[in-house]
Amino acid sequence: MSIKSSLVLFFYISVFAVSAQNQSVQHIKSLTSFTAQVRMIDSLLANKQQHEKNSLIVFQLKGDGPYHNQQKVVAYASYLIGQHHLDIGMLDSAEVYLNKAIQLSYDQQIDSIVGLCQIRLGFMEYTKGHYDLANNYYIEAIRVLEGCGNKLKLSWAYNLLGLNFQNNPKPNYNKAIEYYRKSISIFPSAYNKNQGYAYLRLGSTNTKLKQYAEALKNINEALDIADSIHFIPIKFWATLALTDLYIETKDRNNAIIHCKNALNMSNKDDFGKSAQIIVTHNMAKVYYLIGNYDSAMFYSNKSITKNYQYAISECLPQNYLLQSQIVSMSKDPTKELLYYKRYVVVKDSIFDVLNNKYIAELEMKYDLTQKNKEILFLNQRKQADEKIKNFLMLIILLILGLISLAVVSIIKVRKSKAMLSIKNIEIEQKQKAIIDSINYAKRIQESLLPSKQYIQRILNR
Repeated sequence: MSIKSSLVLFFYISVFAVSAQNQSVQHIKSLTSFTAQVRMIDSLLANKQQHEKNSLIVFQLKGDGPYHNQQKVVAYASYLIGQHHLDIGMLDSAEVYLNKAIQLSYDQQIDSIVGLCQIRLGFMEYTKGHYDLANNYYIEAIRVLEGCGNKLKLSWAYNLLGLNFQNNPKPNYNKAIEYYRKSISIFPSAYNKNQGYAYLRLGSTNTKLKQYAEALKNINEALDIADSIHFIPIKFWATLALTDLYIETKDRNNAIIHCKNALNMSNKDDFGKSAQIIVTHNMAKVYYLIGNYDSAMFYSNKSITKNYQYAISECLPQNYLLQSQIVSMSKDPTKELLYYKRYVVVKDSIFDVLNNKYIAELEMKYDLTQKNKEILFLNQRKQADEKIKNFLMLIILLILGLISLAVVSIIKVRKSKAMLSIKNIEIEQKQKAIIDSINYAKRIQESLLPSKQYIQRILNR
């Protein structure tokens, strides 16, 4: 290979390398905001359960996964951040991220993420005590997930919708049972967490309706699932559900056995602050059932202490009501009245707080909706103005085009007339020259030939 050829080849390789580097830099710049979000997810989701999801996000960032489109990746990342903020109690931030994920997913037509976000938002409203709003989110999630055929998440949505009807201040247990059965019917033979929770909640609802045989059957099914998939939380809550069942049926021995098992499990594993409050409250109920009122009062006070320690109102009114019932056995009407008044005050205050908070949030959402409508109206007006402006510009350009065409036509006509005048002059000049030539020839002819008078005289001779 000649030196000249080598230099040319080196030049092309260099150009290609620089071009590839520039494209790589542009790609990295386009993903900078998402990279920051991925880092945020990595910093927030420190537990091992989220590691696989983080790996998936980073994998998708490289452009190799099913969400290689940047907007789709940001939608999924927003969902994960919203989910984590919901798990750690940052509800306002969770709502922002989940709504962002919904908006992006609608734009990219990712119905499964829309359904997931609706489920999470429904559960968030459920934890706030906004059961009607939660219902709306769950029903919308079911509609979306049925459309895209995501059966696993659809089963989950039915499960949580049943929970919403079960734990509503005005519970509808029949509706709850209907939705739990729908959840189970989607995967009737599956052994997974969702099925375990569905059977557990179905059994608890059966207990409320005094369907004790069905309750025992469904709770035991939940325990079988928990054992088969080695998932302790379902086992813990199922054990508590059995405690409630045996308290209702006044089976003291089984009640205290299962309640102690639940207490031991809660001491070994962390099932959340609410679990600690519920299990100690159940211990108080069990001891009240067996007539050990000192132990019942001890565990009731312990449950109340956790209420105030964790700032959670769950079981607080029930604890005061139970204490009122306990002291009634000691024939002390003063203390009984005191605890019953506490029960009434706490119950009413909790209702007022939740009600006021709900009203404030509804007002905030109304204001936000009005602002969004105003923004939408302004955007539509701006778009309409842009269309009118573009239309006027088009008309002006059309008029200018017509004027230009007319000017060009006029110039062409004038030029044609000028050319015609020149040609006419040339014709006139040529005609004059021909006539002059003819006249000149005539004069020559007349000068050479004899005159008519001379010819007449010759002929007359």
